[in-house]
Amino acid sequence: MIMIRLLIIFLLTFLFCTGFTQHQVNWHNIQGFDLNSTTNELTKINSNGWNTTALSTNKLKANTDGSFRYVITGNEEGVLIGFSQYNVSTHPYDSKFRFYIFNYGSSNYVKAYYTNYITLATENNPQVGDTLILERVGSTINYRIHKLNGTQVLFATAGTNPSEELYVDVNAHYENGVVNDVECSFSVGATIEQETLYNQNTTNSILGSIAVNVTGQQPITYSWSNGATTEDISGLSAGTYSLTITDNTGDVMTRSFDVIDEHTTQTNWHNIQGYNVNSTTNELTKFYSNSWNTTALSTNKLKANTDGLFRYAIMGNEVGLTIGFSEYNVSTHPYDAKFRFYINTYGSANYVKACYTNYTILGTDYDPQIGDTLILERRGNKIQPILPKLCMLM
Repeated sequence: MIMIRLLIIFLLTFLFCTGFTQHQVNWHNIQGFDLNSTTNELTKINSNGWNTTALSTNKLKANTDGSFRYVITGNEEGVLIGFSQYNVSTHPYDSKFRFYIFNYGSSNYVKAYYTNYITLATENNPQVGDTLILERVGSTINYRIHKLNGTQVLFATAGTNPSEELYVDVNAHYENGVVNDVECSFSVGATIEQETLYNQNTTNSILGSIAVNVTGQQPITYSWSNGATTEDISGLSAGTYSLTITDNTGDVMTRSFDVIDEHTTQTNWHNIQGYNVNSTTNELTKFYSNSWNTTALSTNKLKANTDGLFRYAIMGNEVGLTIGFSEYNVSTHPYDAKFRFYINTYGSANYVKACYTNYTILGTDYDPQIGDTLILERRGNKIQPILPKLCMLM
């Protein structure tokens, strides 16, 4: 009898240990993190705020059980990691099932969150080396902690729709937070990301184009709604174009893109303070001393309930330049441009930040090149900052 019990225990332990097929998480669409290509760790470089995210291409397919594991390192100063449906958002609410890990001084805990900030349970005083596991089994999400001392705790559950495809996403709130490598039981799936999108410009008789980045098991087939079977398409009139990709495992992903009809015109500057304007090139050159004391307002109006955009090509001599959308004002303060780019191309400090209201940073590009074009676009109720490389979403 003792031998039988030992055999059963051994078999259960063996099944548990071998049931997890390890796949390293493949991070993409990284915003506000530095990725260590050797350790796969993410280190937050943005200032405090939910402005830092990384999405994974590892896909937990519909009607499939699976999990990810994360080992606590003690450097998680406000880290959210969890399951979400496919998205390109930095907002932590978009991770539907998630752990919130906080290790700072005497504040040391893990919370199991659902949807917004609904707290299902809290585990106080987790230890370095404890393993967090988020798993889907049928229509249930299990939140587990496997402790270094051998204790295994199921400390929360939530209901889920098993037909949803899920990905691992991570967010960090506090500066210098570190996210350790993540192991998944599921591999990279088919995904589609916009690389560049040029609209049709009827002013200059230029047709639009769409370029994408995809993941999946090769070979991958491409099927566009206009009949094209290539990865990228061009020669496009205004309209909606859908791409469906199928990878070698049969994984399918579809995404739509809108090409609009642009009519462009030169900006008409007025109320110019601290700038010289070149009447031939329309360039503005600052002659005031260092400070936010220099401004120019335009009379170009994006009317209510109308989509539109502006473009700015980087020249390489922008030393602390803010350009963006504001409501009608006569102020020189940069905060009054509600949606804006902050451009600095001076020496080694070379970056473009997408800013909102005061100095809320939505995204940063640390390697803008001369000739790159910045686009700030309103479509419906959304403002979208785009950085086209010599047109990439920030």
